[in-house]
Amino acid sequence: MATDLWRSAKAVREAWEDLDALIDAFQWHQSKHGNTWLALTTDERRKLLLHRSDRHMIYAAHSISHKWLNQTKKRAADAIVILDELLDLPEAESICIMNALWALIPENSGLPFDPQKARALIKQATPHAKSTPDLWHNIACIELLLGNEEACIDAAEAAKAQGHNLESIRDDAMFRGLFSNPRFAAVFEGMDPPCFRTLDVDDPLTVRNLDLDSIGKSVPTKLKAFTNLEVLDLSGEFRKLPKWLAKLPKLRKLRFWSWTLESIPDEVICMPSLEAIEAYGEQLPEGYRSPALNQLLKSFHKKPVDDAARRVHLALLVGRDLSKMNDAALVEALDSSATKVARAAMDELRKRWKDRSLSLTKGDQLVIVGRIGSDRSVTLERLASLEVKVSRKVGAKTTAIVVGDRHGGKGTAALEGKVPVVLPMHLHAALDKADVRHLSEDGSEAGAQLSEMLVSADESNVVLALEMIKQGGLPEGLLEELLLIAQNKDFGRKARNLAKTLFERHASDETVEVIRAKLRRTSIFASGETKLATRLKAIGKDSELDAEKIARLMLARGATGLKFLLKNAAKGKAKADLLAQMQKGSELTITGRELTRIPDEVSTLKGIRRIDISGNHISRLTSGLFKLTEIEFLDVSQNSIFAIPDEIAALTRLRELDIASNSFSGFPAAVLQLSWLRKLNFSRESYSPRMNIRSLPAELARLSNLEELSLRSHQFKTLPKALLELPKLHTLNIGSGRIDELPAWLVDMPALQTIEVSYLDMKNADDAEKTLKALTDKGVTVKR
Repeated sequence: MATDLWRSAKAVREAWEDLDALIDAFQWHQSKHGNTWLALTTDERRKLLLHRSDRHMIYAAHSISHKWLNQTKKRAADAIVILDELLDLPEAESICIMNALWALIPENSGLPFDPQKARALIKQATPHAKSTPDLWHNIACIELLLGNEEACIDAAEAAKAQGHNLESIRDDAMFRGLFSNPRFAAVFEGMDPPCFRTLDVDDPLTVRNLDLDSIGKSVPTKLKAFTNLEVLDLSGEFRKLPKWLAKLPKLRKLRFWSWTLESIPDEVICMPSLEAIEAYGEQLPEGYRSPALNQLLKSFHKKPVDDAARRVHLALLVGRDLSKMNDAALVEALDSSATKVARAAMDELRKRWKDRSLSLTKGDQLVIVGRIGSDRSVTLERLASLEVKVSRKVGAKTTAIVVGDRHGGKGTAALEGKVPVVLPMHLHAALDKADVRHLSEDGSEAGAQLSEMLVSADESNVVLALEMIKQGGLPEGLLEELLLIAQNKDFGRKARNLAKTLFERHASDETVEVIRAKLRRTSIFASGETKLATRLKAIGKDSELDAEKIARLMLARGATGLKFLLKNAAKGKAKADLLAQMQKGSELTITGRELTRIPDEVSTLKGIRRIDISGNHISRLTSGLFKLTEIEFLDVSQNSIFAIPDEIAALTRLRELDIASNSFSGFPAAVLQLSWLRKLNFSRESYSPRMNIRSLPAELARLSNLEELSLRSHQFKTLPKALLELPKLHTLNIGSGRIDELPAWLVDMPALQTIEVSYLDMKNADDAEKTLKALTDKGVTVKR
């Protein structure tokens, strides 16, 4: 066992000739070493502190002082001795100054306050505070202890000016008496009130901000007395928030962190004073989400509504049963500025009023309240062309009232009259029936031209096509293009929103509902191949949309869709055509498509030299692949392949083979036939746990033309001596794995130029290092 150089001051002095070794042996977290450090003379400690340019000993000594400051008074006094010596160095560290200031406060260290030392330390700290704003907090504390109230406020103002987090100053109990000073209070203008962290206070009515940590399985009833509370932060294992929280009349912010929360009472969410709810880690009951809840609370303050309406809006937000809710409540909710509430109300009214209809004839008079879509001007223009008048107020000649969202209360009033009330969808349906637009009449020619524009990579063409549809109607068969534009985040917000509006306008209600259900809070472009295939199958079954067309349009944009088409749409030549679509020149790349097999139709492709089908879920290589006898490069890595068929021997022009990270239980024997191979990757990564291979076959010597071999991340007992028989092997990679023995005969490999051993765990490290040194001496590049 190595000698402990810091077991005593005597041992330190005996090792004094090698100060570097002495410094490296010091461990600040060992109490014995800390005691030894203090037992040295001041001059000895100073010599060690200044010896090295890396300031290693300075940081170690500071770590001791930091640990001791939080222990006994005796230890705190020892810590101050160390801090004083650190502060006396030519360049004192800001962190040392900060801790020295902190230690001066009797409440922290338990030691008497030293005014003379405090003044000297403030003078030393102030220049550092300009680059370390955190120092201003401790400077403010010391100034207050010295009785310099104005200087204390100066420090708080300086902290604010330099961007310091003011919460630590605001919440420090030392400064609570200063909030009556207008100058001090102004520093924290716009922030929450000072935060208390305990219920044990003399007067609960003085507490406006309370942060309770680890409160256990229930919210303490003592909180009922804190009736001036504005901000409440709770952390614990409670399963529900109590209803009586709603009786705290000034509570405006509620924060909580509970991994077991099951319910939030309606009374709490709907209390008039509440402005924001924050749940750390989004640990909220099913259906509740912080952003949506806060948008709801914001809407309550933007347009005040009574308690009954608040509960209706909350029910709409979280998706409760709406069957007992009357139409008037739903129409009122359309006016909510909380988007999800208004949308849920509109969806429910669409279902209830789906049998209502509107017919438009010359001379009709409509009253439109609220929004009817993004193209209001176009709608009004179309109504004018039919000689249908639009009025602001209901009159004797009003034939119908159209109610949209954001109606400003007029929608609810409309229900009280005798005039028929309909939704924007009824109006647009009536318009499409009475005012057949020119693009709809032009048929297939207009549809083909618009389709070409809608799938263009140039967004200006897409927007132009959307505007044309907005003005002239939608030719049949373009709903799929509209859906993909609305879903594609590569387009700007204007194009996506317009495409969504037009899609919802022209698609059936059933189709709109299917898309909302299948793509809730996600995008079709965010789906992997497997999930997309499932979604497309459901969309094609339950809506008027053509799932195959959607997949082809997506694939044409370089997105997903291939798996769905191979499985559900393409057969024979069509399947071959799909594979040909993935071919670029002499290369076929089908990576990361979650495919379980490559179709045999791949054999029909012409001119293929390189194939990359890595990163799929393939378990077997089909025979069609081995009919492409011209290929020179094949990458099937990162799959689930457990065997290589003997048919691979037909690939006589193959020069590079990558079979890394699969499910082999041993080295695939079929590969040993490929004596013409030049590069082979048989590495294993952490995501291929079944590839647990401890040795390689002696027959590896058959690969006589091999120049590069990668065996990363394997756990070999040793390397096969067959490598000695590979006359052209110049590059060997065995990094990131584990090896029991790194053989000395590696030095004798005839062509070896580079060996990589980075992150290699070598069991017999000393012998391995000798081998690596011998390789280096021979001129081999060793990459570590």
